[in-house]
Amino acid sequence: MVIQRFLKIICDENIPIIITQQLVLLGYDAQHFASINPGYTDQQLAWYCHTHKAILITQDKDFGVMVYFDKISILPLSILFCRVASFAERDEILHQITKILARPELLKHQFITITTKQIKSRGYGIDTYG
Repeated sequence: MVIQRFLKIICDENIPIIITQQLVLLGYDAQHFASINPGYTDQQLAWYCHTHKAILITQDKDFGVMVYFDKISILPLSILFCRVASFAERDEILHQITKILARPELLKHQFITITTKQIKSRGYGIDTYG
């Protein structure tokens, strides 16, 4: 299997930094947003990801609200929403993330919910700029 590591990935400040570090070790272009622009609002983070054509990994439910209720049109390439509640779950969530990243053709304008047991993907359902 060929893994497309050219994807730019931004991990929100609420994602454990170890996940970002593991993605980098696996060869992905991943950055933890706290090291780029700490304290940005969700809207500023969405704009940053949009302008850099980046995928956002977050634990923040507000991004789902932005996509489906507020109908914000300046959004990241895709949003991977996950919950990392424990140390034990972290490795399984990372595994699920890498499964998704291995399929870049599925990553355009998707809100993807990741749990240790499943992955659910839903299109943004709106016109996005860019």
